[in-house]
Amino acid sequence: MADISPGGEVGMAREKLTAVKVKNAPPGKHGDGDGLVLHVITADRRAWLFRYQRNGKRREMGLGGFPAVSLADARDKADGARKLLADGIDPIDQREAARQAQAAGTGGAPTGHKSGRGA
Repeated sequence: MADISPGGEVGMAREKLTAVKVKNAPPGKHGDGDGLVLHVITADRRAWLFRYQRNGKRREMGLGGFPAVSLADARDKADGARKLLADGIDPIDQREAARQAQAAGTGGAPTGHKSGRGA
């Protein structure tokens, strides 16, 4: 059976984030619970991550930057990733397969992130 647990040491939040906490959080990683993490790089650069472990390997999936992705949207995206994990599907692999299918269907590389990582 696959080990598909979300989270990690940062993902274990004592209390949920709020919109005010997200906006005012100092640099660092701030957990919302169940693997959802706000990564504050600088005062004006923030990104959402979903942390999980699958088959003994820890992974971080970028969900997008704040404020383009709100707290509610980040929670929805993390919920979707957790559902994929529950179905035995790695969400990063699923996203990469969708990007490759899009590139094949359009005859070129998808726009956005070239590395296959991030939002």
